[in-house]
Amino acid sequence: MAALARQCRDLLGEAQHRDFPLLPSPGQRIAVGQSANIRSLNVYNDPDDVVRAASGFSWRELDSIRVQGRDEPISIYEPLALHGEETPEQKVVAAAYAHALACWRRRDFVRCAEALAPVAAADPPSTLLLQRAKKFLAHPPAPDWDAVNTLEGQ
Repeated sequence: MAALARQCRDLLGEAQHRDFPLLPSPGQRIAVGQSANIRSLNVYNDPDDVVRAASGFSWRELDSIRVQGRDEPISIYEPLALHGEETPEQKVVAAAYAHALACWRRRDFVRCAEALAPVAAADPPSTLLLQRAKKFLAHPPAPDWDAVNTLEGQ
């Protein structure tokens, strides 16, 4: 993954990559002051592993987040491989995660957990989403829950 992160850094430029280890999805903008809030999201991966979607790479959506001071959610993505060079394992994990994320957003935490169980041991984002799904199975979210993680601080 470090080689892929270097390729992303080359594609995006060193300064932009360093300032925004997690970047919004295409078409969305965030203020420079929010970069510290977004940096706090690096619970999923090493900061160099998560950057915004750019051409030439295969990506998976990890989550939708809301940073402090903003109402609009931002989707965050993880680069998997150069486009067309994904391993069979990466494809399996990405498909399982995408299915689980769709279940998560529908409040179907049982199916979310079932989709992640086979891949979570080898995939930190899957492990985290599985933990969150199990938490909501025990203590469901409020009826107005919108499947967006809101960051409370930096």
